[in-house]
Amino acid sequence: MKKNIINDQRMMLKVADLYYNRELSQQDISDTLNISRPTISKLLKAARISGIVRVTVNDFTGRKYFHLEQAMEDAFGLKEVLIVDTADNPDATKDAIGQAGAVYLTQILRDGDIVGVSMGSTLAKMVNYPQEAFFSGVTFVPLTGGIGTLPSRLHSNAIAEGLAENFGGGFLQVHAPAMVSRIKAKTELMKEPSIKRVLKKARRADIALFGIDAPTPDSTIVKTGYINNEMLQKMAEADICGEICMNFYDRDGHTDRFAYNETVIGTPIQSLKKIPYAVAMCFGEHKVPAILGAMAGGYINVLITDLQTARLLMASREADVADEP
Repeated sequence: MKKNIINDQRMMLKVADLYYNRELSQQDISDTLNISRPTISKLLKAARISGIVRVTVNDFTGRKYFHLEQAMEDAFGLKEVLIVDTADNPDATKDAIGQAGAVYLTQILRDGDIVGVSMGSTLAKMVNYPQEAFFSGVTFVPLTGGIGTLPSRLHSNAIAEGLAENFGGGFLQVHAPAMVSRIKAKTELMKEPSIKRVLKKARRADIALFGIDAPTPDSTIVKTGYINNEMLQKMAEADICGEICMNFYDRDGHTDRFAYNETVIGTPIQSLKKIPYAVAMCFGEHKVPAILGAMAGGYINVLITDLQTARLLMASREADVADEP
């Protein structure tokens, strides 16, 4: 009876030596040994399974927490997770996340893409890290209006302009507040052709970059001047835990429990579900419920955060799983 060559360890070793050590192609090995190319492929696979060949993947990309990132992707159903080191200084952590965001953008950006950007201090750090990567026909657009009392560099208009300069793209701006006092005022502003055009383009974004905030008295969202103590109290009563693009939501990702969402001038948070890369850049123990709520709502599919926050998110997930019947 003819011996099955696939189970021949001597042949496995010979083929593995030619392929891995002598760097011959599978076709070259096939020609040399007079064995079909599919058989060469099967011998190489058998060599790995049997332990003759051991493949080690070394991390040369700086992704120190690759296994934790993978675990989070699986646990939360995310497309990708990037983790940076936690720094004692929050501003240093923002820098690290901003740099990671800039590098990641170069990896996913394609010619002709539309990139929507929100406001915030973490997102603004991206502008400090130009990557010398230029793309054709890319447009950066704000996801929200601006003004308020934040420094202008933290506004979506300024971030869109800064990233456009770094990546060689164009940019559009929304000359309107992020939130108004009455729905009627919003309705009138949304009729303006300049505002309507930009926000329509933002809804067609290929990539969205945004922060996640928690409605606390010292949060950035309160520092915008749009949120007062009365509104914070109403958020607490409605179990609101997070904010994305000036849209507020509860722990299940629901936005309909907070009427002020109807006065926001910007991209509806629901549109983030349709964007191929909805990239959240955020960190902090106080933001863990907000991040969990955003994932529950399906508003993000990529998360860039720090190690401490990542571990807290995974601990929360494991606790939830343990409580399941």
